[in-house]
Amino acid sequence: MLGIINAIGNCLLPCLVFPRKQFKPHMIFGAPPGTYGFANPSGWMTKQLFVECLRHIHRHVRSTPENKVLVILDNHESHISIEAVDYCRDNGIVLLSLPPHCSHKMQPLDRTIFGPLKMHYNKAINSWIRTSAADCPANPNAASHCLTEISSSRGQDDVTINCSPEDIRPHPKATQQRKRTRRALGRSRVLTETPEKAGLAAKVRKTKKTLTANKKLAAQGKATKKRLFRNDKRQFVQAAFHQGTAEIFAEDTRGRQCTAMATSAIVYSTVKATASWTVNDLNQILIFGDYLYKEIDEQLPENEHGYLLISEIPHRISLFGTTVYLQRFRS
Repeated sequence: MLGIINAIGNCLLPCLVFPRKQFKPHMIFGAPPGTYGFANPSGWMTKQLFVECLRHIHRHVRSTPENKVLVILDNHESHISIEAVDYCRDNGIVLLSLPPHCSHKMQPLDRTIFGPLKMHYNKAINSWIRTSAADCPANPNAASHCLTEISSSRGQDDVTINCSPEDIRPHPKATQQRKRTRRALGRSRVLTETPEKAGLAAKVRKTKKTLTANKKLAAQGKATKKRLFRNDKRQFVQAAFHQGTAEIFAEDTRGRQCTAMATSAIVYSTVKATASWTVNDLNQILIFGDYLYKEIDEQLPENEHGYLLISEIPHRISLFGTTVYLQRFRS
C-alpha cells in the first residue's frame, strides 16, 4: 500500500498494489471510494506504477508550477525515475527523498499507520480463513476490512503526534561494526532539482547504452564463441602433433578433445606430409577430430586410475579414407 498523509493528519486515498497479473475491480470492493488499485506480478511498487500514483496525487492536490507541493518519500528505486521527475516538474510536485535505513526515526508512518495496518490485515485474513470453507487463502474483501478498521482505530491526533518536522533531519551515523555487501548508500535529495534530474538522465542513458552493447554482444556471442573454440582446437592439433604422440590422458572434456584432435592430426600426417599442410588441411583435421571426439565421448570408459583410455573404443574408425584401429595406450 502507498499511503499519502501529511503532518497535520490529513490523507489522500491510498494506492494498493496486488500481486496479480491483471487488476480486477473486486480487489478493492468495499474500500473507500476513490481508492486506486494496481496489479503487479511481484506485488511491489515499480517505476511505471509510481508515475500513476503521482497522477493520483496530482488529481487531488491540484498542484501547479506556481503552487507547488512537497512530497517526502524514501529512496526506493521505484520512486527514482526520469519519467517521475519529468511529471513532477511539469505539475509542481517537489520530490524529497530520505536516506535509506532510517525508517525508525525519519519515516514515522511506519509505526503510526503501516504497523497497525499489517496487524489489522492479518486479523482480517485469519478471521476469514477460520469462517470460510474455501481452499483459497486470499480474501477478496480483505482490503475493505483492514482499511475500515485502520481508519476507525487511528485518528489525526496519532498521525500528528508521531509526525513532526523535527523528525525530518539527518540521523547521526553509527559506527560500522562489520563489512557487509549492500547496495550503494543513498542520501537525501530533491529529485526535481535540475542537477539531480541531469544526473538521473545521464544514468539512464548510460544504462541504455550498456543494455544495447550487451544485446549486440549476445547476438555475436555464439559466432564468437564458436570461432574461439575452433582456434583453441587448432592449438590442440598443432601442439599434440609436435609432441609426436596421441597418448594424452585427462579427466575433463578438454582432454578428450585434445586426444581426438591429436589422433586426427597423426593419422592425417600419414596421408599428407606436415610440411605441405594448409588452412584447408587443418580444417579437415578439425572436422574429423570432432567426429572422433563424439565417438570418444559416447564410448570411452575410465580405467582404475581414473584416466580416459581411447583404446577401449570397440570398432574401427575411418579417417581420411584410412581405416584406423585404435590400440591400447599404456596407463
